[in-house]
Amino acid sequence: MKIARSFEFVKLRQSRPSVAAGLLFLLGFPAAALADLTHDLESVAVINATGYVIDSDIDNLSPLYDRDAIQVETTMTYSRSGDSSFYYRYRFDIQLLDENDVPQFLVLGLDGEGLTHSAFQDVDLTEDPGPVTLPTVARIRPKERLNPYMNYRAEVKVFRRELPSGTDFTDLDLSGETAAARYKHFNSRISGDAAFNVISEVEIVSWNRFHRVQTDPSNDFFRVAALVRLHRYDDFNAPVSSDIINTRIHAVMRDDQGTVIPLQQSSFDFFQNQPSYIEEGGGLPKRPHTLGAVRNLNLRPANQLLSRSRTYRVEVTVSHFEAPGDLVPTAGNSLTTAVEQLLDFNGTLAFAGATGTFASIAAPAPGVEAVGPDYLQSTLRINNQSGTFQGMTFGNGTPLGVELRNDGVATLIDGSFALSGMGVPSNPGKIGYTLHDLVVEPDQINGTVHLQLPAGLGVAADPDTRIHEPNILFPEVSLDGQLKPLDATLESAADRWAAEESKPFVFESTAIFWDVDDDRLRFKVPAAASARFVRLGEYDSLFFDETLPASQRFKPSNDGYYWRLTSVTSAEVVIDADSATGAALMSCDLSIGLTLFMGHFPNAVVAASGGTQRIVQDRVDTTYGGLAGVDAVELFYRRDCPDGDCGGEVGPETLVFNPDGESLNFTRDGGIAASGVLETPTTLNWGWVAEAGDFAQNATTFLDAGFHASGFFMAAAQYAGDPVSQAARLLLTGVDAAGADVVERPGTSAYTAGLGDYPGFNFRVVEHGDQDGRMVLAGESTDPFPLTNRS
Repeated sequence: MKIARSFEFVKLRQSRPSVAAGLLFLLGFPAAALADLTHDLESVAVINATGYVIDSDIDNLSPLYDRDAIQVETTMTYSRSGDSSFYYRYRFDIQLLDENDVPQFLVLGLDGEGLTHSAFQDVDLTEDPGPVTLPTVARIRPKERLNPYMNYRAEVKVFRRELPSGTDFTDLDLSGETAAARYKHFNSRISGDAAFNVISEVEIVSWNRFHRVQTDPSNDFFRVAALVRLHRYDDFNAPVSSDIINTRIHAVMRDDQGTVIPLQQSSFDFFQNQPSYIEEGGGLPKRPHTLGAVRNLNLRPANQLLSRSRTYRVEVTVSHFEAPGDLVPTAGNSLTTAVEQLLDFNGTLAFAGATGTFASIAAPAPGVEAVGPDYLQSTLRINNQSGTFQGMTFGNGTPLGVELRNDGVATLIDGSFALSGMGVPSNPGKIGYTLHDLVVEPDQINGTVHLQLPAGLGVAADPDTRIHEPNILFPEVSLDGQLKPLDATLESAADRWAAEESKPFVFESTAIFWDVDDDRLRFKVPAAASARFVRLGEYDSLFFDETLPASQRFKPSNDGYYWRLTSVTSAEVVIDADSATGAALMSCDLSIGLTLFMGHFPNAVVAASGGTQRIVQDRVDTTYGGLAGVDAVELFYRRDCPDGDCGGEVGPETLVFNPDGESLNFTRDGGIAASGVLETPTTLNWGWVAEAGDFAQNATTFLDAGFHASGFFMAAAQYAGDPVSQAARLLLTGVDAAGADVVERPGTSAYTAGLGDYPGFNFRVVEHGDQDGRMVLAGESTDPFPLTNRS
């Protein structure tokens, strides 16, 4: 066997498995001869597979620097049988193909270029039939820079011609190829050029966070992680140095329909210090420096994502600024994440027909646990008391099952949480309440209701106490999302005594009902409900104290008829809240026993066998009840000068008034009034003038009269005008004694007309001249003169 000759010089042998196999098929040879000749393609491989192509190695004479070419080794096995001669030249045509099967231009010879590199192998088996296995190594140099993000493979086709006389090569229809590989091609041959000579590459992209909470600063983004690697081989003839490399990563989010989703930020710059190359030492060649880092991209869509209806992917593109001062980065490659369903929470939590907000969640992160027809099921762990609802807070990390819909609202479907703080529902002009110990469940809110009694209303366990509580407790109440009780009526069953401050009595109650929709309180009273005057003990002590003069054993007060109040006769005492002021408006029926009292305005003494009273919405019903069995009302009035300087005293006069029907009507303010007659016809006189021995004013003679004792409370709606004059407004009110509901308030035109009955005894001249008047002028008495009907 003669020595086979190869036309390629191999500098570095580093084998790598590749493709095998092919059959010899020679045209133009006798069939007998063909049967004696065989050649098999054993493998095609790259034997200097460093992953780099470094053009500057061609300028380095050291045998270690041989990375300017891709060394392709083709291994063939040759043999013959019989006596046929075997002396051939084999040609191996090699093309470098990208992953789209496009051949790359190669450097051929010193200055040539082409798409095919040819290598040759002479095989002479004339003397020795073989078999013999021979490698052929070809060094192929790309003419242009290879794309570092594309796979390349070398394809080898085998041809043959007979030696020494053959002239044409025959296509053996035998081929093989190397494994596909990527190459970082550093094509700069200038050590000190301005470029950084960096190849940037994104190797892996993946979702790192599948949820966003738009109100949570630490969770208000989705996150994609990108493994970015920079390869650098620069200033290779100078000592190792470092530069800051500015890497830019651009993200584009799309939904499953290809629609681009606007992001608040789509480009991210990263800066890192990278050496120019790696100095191995120990006789090894310099090699490119590789720097890898995982870059987290926090992606904030500008709009609400459709979490249920759409899925999303992100395309990540890397680039870098190749030279100082570059305004446009050098593009790298792009990778796209998997398509995922994302949870885009807008920070709203819906429950029990209401919504709250939250601004922080705890780990583990929420994920898609189930897919419904229009929702994604997940779990939220709201923490740091970041949830807010109606002025209260919630959130201690307890897992809450939720359904997330396209609008970003999470609806509570499982679990519960406590609300911290006191809930104060907005309830203007109605009975107010506060809420405590609230627990939220998907369909309702449970807690304790502290009902704020309307202004002026209080309850106590003891009828003699002077301290009344302003609220009622309703535990374990189920509420809707507006913090309104779900039940139409709430009951607080307990024995209590209640009072409304404008009425001087307390009444007994066995249960309190709150009609939520009607915004009303109903106090259930026992069949023989007791009612008691609030100053009963004091009045009794005075009245039965025989050590006191009779005149001091009464406390003058116009509410004195309540002294002998006995019971509430209605089944309930109803309390409403004034829509303007929130004050308590009482409604009930009362029974009054035998009573004797003295009013304070006027100081009339009234005795009655009993009475009934109806209060409706805090006003006394003037058409119902009254004081009955009233024989007489006694009133004294002074006839001399109040200052005592009239030159003598004649003393007061006591008038006795007999009301019609022996009854007194109640006025709306709690006063009493009636028409009637004096016990005897009376001349009215006052202002005693001692020098004249006569009164300054005389009016004769009166029998018919009206009586009015002013009320002791007034509805809030009547509190008009100057607050300083409100007491006078109540005490000086006039009424129609026959129809006590008709009132004349001071300051009104009706009051100016003076046609009502005012506190005290009222006398009128019905017809002009029915009564006469007489006065003292300049110490002399006048003759009688007729009084007008306005007198």
